[in-house]
Amino acid sequence: MAAGHTVTGKGGAFRSKGRWYSFSFTCKATPDHMKVLSFGYKIGEPIPESKWTALGLWR
Repeated sequence: MAAGHTVTGKGGAFRSKGRWYSFSFTCKATPDHMKVLSFGYKIGEPIPESKWTALGLWR
């Protein structure tokens, strides 16, 4: 989602060492959107394997 000069993402996932983890991020840019002023992210708990298929994640 974008609002002003800030982009946020929620509900993402990445895989590491055979497990999927949820993550979210916030990125703030200059008014011309050419430079990043700050970037922060939060890594969640591992996503249970029982939810992988429903979330479109693979084994």
